[in-house]
Amino acid sequence: MNPDTQLGISAADSLSNLINESADVIFNIVPVLMYTPDEEGVILKVNPRWLSAMGYESQEVVGQRFIGFLTEECRIQSLSDTLLLFWESGRVHSSSCRLIRKDARVLYVALDAMVTQEPLGELGAIGVFRKARSEEHTSELQSHLNL
Repeated sequence: MNPDTQLGISAADSLSNLINESADVIFNIVPVLMYTPDEEGVILKVNPRWLSAMGYESQEVVGQRFIGFLTEECRIQSLSDTLLLFWESGRVHSSSCRLIRKDARVLYVALDAMVTQEPLGELGAIGVFRKARSEEHTSELQSHLNL
C-alpha cells in the first residue's frame, strides 16, 4: 500500500505537494529576480537572487508592499494605471520599473508578471524582473544579476 494513502493523503494531494515542492525549488534557483505578492501588493516571498540584487534580508522585504521598493515616479505610474490594468488583464509584459535598492541606488529592470489563483480562491501574482533594454542601464543591472 502507498505510504501517502496510509496517511490519508490522496494521490491528487501527493501530486499537488510534489508540484509545489518543485515550484519552490525552481523559484529559489532561477537566475532572475522573482517575487510573489498578494492581491494587496504585499510581498509574500522573494527569491535569493532578488535579495542579493536588492541588498535586503528576507525579513526586511516579506510583509512589505511592493510599491515601497519603487522609485517615486514608478510608484505614481503603478498606482494610477499599471496595477489596475495588471489585475484586470491578468498579466503584464516588459513593464519598465525602477527599483530602489537598500543602498538607495536605483536598479533599472523590466517586469513580467501574471495573476495566479491560490487553492482557496484568493488571487496572488508572480513577478519576474529582468534586465532593462536601455543600454545605459544594462551594464549596471548585469553586474547585479551576474548576467
